[in-house]
Amino acid sequence: MPIRDAFVALVLFAGVPVAFFRPVWGVLLYAMFGYLNPHRLTWGFAQNLPVAFYTALATMAGWVFYSGDRRLPVTREVILMGLLWGLASVGWLTALNPQGFVADWSRYSKILLMIFVAVSLIKTREDLRRLYWVIALSIGFYALKGAIWGMRGGTGWVFGPPGSFFEGNNGLGLAINMVWPLFLLMARNERRPWLRLGLWLLFWVSPLTVILTKSRASALAMAVVGAILFLRVKRKGLFIVLGVTAALVLAPFVPAEWYTRMKTVETYREDPSAMGRINAWHAAWNLAVDRPLTGGGMNAFTREMIFRYAPNPEDYHDSHSIYFEILGELGFPGLAVFLVLLLSTMAKLNKIKRVCAGNKDLAFFESYADATFLGLVGYAVNGAFVGMAYFDLYYQLVGLTVSLETVLTSELWRTEDVSSSSYAPATEVPAMGSRWRTEI
Repeated sequence: MPIRDAFVALVLFAGVPVAFFRPVWGVLLYAMFGYLNPHRLTWGFAQNLPVAFYTALATMAGWVFYSGDRRLPVTREVILMGLLWGLASVGWLTALNPQGFVADWSRYSKILLMIFVAVSLIKTREDLRRLYWVIALSIGFYALKGAIWGMRGGTGWVFGPPGSFFEGNNGLGLAINMVWPLFLLMARNERRPWLRLGLWLLFWVSPLTVILTKSRASALAMAVVGAILFLRVKRKGLFIVLGVTAALVLAPFVPAEWYTRMKTVETYREDPSAMGRINAWHAAWNLAVDRPLTGGGMNAFTREMIFRYAPNPEDYHDSHSIYFEILGELGFPGLAVFLVLLLSTMAKLNKIKRVCAGNKDLAFFESYADATFLGLVGYAVNGAFVGMAYFDLYYQLVGLTVSLETVLTSELWRTEDVSSSSYAPATEVPAMGSRWRTEI
């Protein structure tokens, strides 16, 4: 029996009872399998083990019998995610591609269900911190793996784990952009020097991996996020010195064809890939105009749809944009809810950061809210050119935002600081089963 397969199987079968008796740990295990995808790095029987199913089943069963606080905070973001799911579910009646719709809808429903389970269980700062660490290190593994591959002379393109949401080069670049700020800002609150150095290492090697994916959209998004990070860090001189040092060390490993590929941005009309994306965007717009309230349903971007709605019916491409994907598949109401969810989450993260600014006891919330905000910036920019509107990591960051607010409000209430805070509850601490209400 291959050692990797045996190890994955051991983790799974040891983790299932833990997930049942301690469902919060089940959330962490589910996130690890979802983002690290260790079973996809095997070559034997473990590669196709339904690890997510077993872990989710044990976690939800544990949730039923959980004696702690398992209320789902009813916030704007939770309501908007539910509303977006409702709009996606209309496709049961209207989908252009019924068979493909069922597969995508089922996957999307499972994602949101587990996000809600996570939000209902994560109620302490330590549990929240652990979930952030699992996500950051899982994606960080592929950032480090890709950089090492390139530094050892690897040629070609860097891809994510096969069978995962981010198996493609564009998907991996997007995932790294979404956790890249976490590496730096999590280090602020890490007291152990070796862990802090590890986070800094992941932060500085991630740009090389994004370069090696040869994703132009990911390179653009990293530049935008990096610029915002630079404006927000306090020690800008040190940031510049470390940035220049990292660039000098990593520059020899950047392949020459990457520079050639980046130059095609200036001549995009001559690039078949770029023109194919624009053709797909036109198709999405035409489909939404034709079916403005419902769109074509999830998984609508088929060859038949492109042939019917695109200016060039012979040039088939996927949506290649989270915005046009939602527009084409869920119509104008779906796009509106999707955008409001994104903007609402970013606004809440900014508010958390403002409330916690200057308070050393709340520095954890300030740093993690800032990192999550920048991760969403990466998603918003990178996603404009990648069709990953239903990417589980995006909804995970939204769920983490809800958890940040919930834990922050709870801590402020216990320390009696809420009376002077914009997070003061609108009523007294609610009884079990009642709605958690805040002013936000």
